[in-house]
Amino acid sequence: MQIKTFLQHAWSIATHELIYKSDDANWSKARIAYQIKAMLEHAEISIQEAVTLSASTALAKSDDNISAIKTFIALVTELWEKENLPSNIRLLAENIMGLARLAQLDAGGLRALLVEAKAQGRGPLIGNLSPYGAVLQTLLDRKQDVLSSALKNKQKSVVLISAELEIPEGVDTQEWQKAAVFIT
Repeated sequence: MQIKTFLQHAWSIATHELIYKSDDANWSKARIAYQIKAMLEHAEISIQEAVTLSASTALAKSDDNISAIKTFIALVTELWEKENLPSNIRLLAENIMGLARLAQLDAGGLRALLVEAKAQGRGPLIGNLSPYGAVLQTLLDRKQDVLSSALKNKQKSVVLISAELEIPEGVDTQEWQKAAVFIT
């Protein structure tokens, strides 16, 4: 509703300035004002009907990144109960996908590790950790060398390491300062 008000206000200003505050009657200025109004109305309708429009076959496209995110969303929703997931599952999936890439795993490889850990009462079953934390803990437990090597290098994104995580003995977290932020 605020978007509609904003768009109507923008058109009102454009119309007033172009048409009514003019020294003469100018057909081309009026045409521009009404084209702007039509574009703003189109934007408003597109925003209101985004879900319906996105289901159209003309827009039913994807790319590798969206496909990967969907795969990680499926992984997360499969392994964790809905009440244990945040409201923004896509962001969680993207963050978990980043962790998997650091550990040189695809979604299938990460799923296998998490299912194995779950069978041993770990992984998704660790109650005091968020899904992100449980994935990171599983990677620390099962892919320590690869993850540690990746964290020694500066990354595009930062890995958050909470105090609840159990860092395996012998791991020097000082080497991770370029790519990790420790939350205490």
